[in-house]
Amino acid sequence: MPDNLVWGRALVAAMHALPPECTAVALVRHAEREPIPSFQENDVAALTPRGEADAYQLGRHLPAGRPIRLFHSPIGRCQMTAVRIAEGFRSVGGSAEVLGCAPLFGGPYVVDAEEISHLLAGMGDHFVRAWFDGEIPSTAILPPQDAARQQWHAMRGVAREAPAGSLTLVCTHDWNIMLVRETYLGVRHEEQGWAEFLDGPVLVLHNGECRLTWRDRTTAMPLFAPASDRAHTA
Repeated sequence: MPDNLVWGRALVAAMHALPPECTAVALVRHAEREPIPSFQENDVAALTPRGEADAYQLGRHLPAGRPIRLFHSPIGRCQMTAVRIAEGFRSVGGSAEVLGCAPLFGGPYVVDAEEISHLLAGMGDHFVRAWFDGEIPSTAILPPQDAARQQWHAMRGVAREAPAGSLTLVCTHDWNIMLVRETYLGVRHEEQGWAEFLDGPVLVLHNGECRLTWRDRTTAMPLFAPASDRAHTA
């Protein structure tokens, strides 16, 4: 593993371990960002210079020889992460395309941002555990199972439209990553750590199977027909 890659080493290793003929979609937290003063100011926190450099280096170390597709949440730091990853991959001769904003990878589960901001002010990071345990009212945020299902369906939608054999990276946020990890893979952040920058779970389509993986965790997920297959059978 390259020494100049700080964040994203686990993701790069996971990408290189994929079978070359598989189709994969990775849900990836954006790179290092500036501090967020409050939940209602979440949108304005940009990447740090180190974050931009890390995203570029991650792009340089993705598997060569297959195209990379990138989507991002509506938030600027996710867009910049996708752009810098693409620039890094192109710098070593790779083909990368930033396909634009995917709103479902923002915070579609937020019902009342003001109520969430008030709760966060009193609870801090414990808010996430309380949410995942069903203790936050649905007037503030969707129940965790519904929110996780929303993220999974969005990942599945990206995979369904992906060209066979392609790699797609979706730049998103820590809560989205942790929702998917805990709901489908049983990964609690208190035990495995908060979602790291430039890391996240990967949906893999291979040999007629659909699997969701993160580090050493993997689970079978319901299979679905890619768009190209549906077109042939319609």
